[in-house]
Amino acid sequence: MRCDDLEPLLTDFLEGDLPADVETEALEHVAGCRACDLYLAEYVETIELVAEWGGEALPTEVSQRMLAAVLNDLGINGSAPGTGS
Repeated sequence: MRCDDLEPLLTDFLEGDLPADVETEALEHVAGCRACDLYLAEYVETIELVAEWGGEALPTEVSQRMLAAVLNDLGINGSAPGTGS
């Protein structure tokens, strides 16, 4: 699995909705990729912070821009789906 392969799977990965073989690949990739490990930690932290602020869901556009910004900060090529980048 490559970094670009992991990004679109993150929601299903965190919710435990990936097939077992894909989840294993994702875990192996994150374990060996510092950028994706950091990205995943930031993604989880963002979700936790939003939950602490009252649990209101972020508008899709806002979450997509945040995702794209984190990817950019980590130097991961690609963009969040629907951001037009």
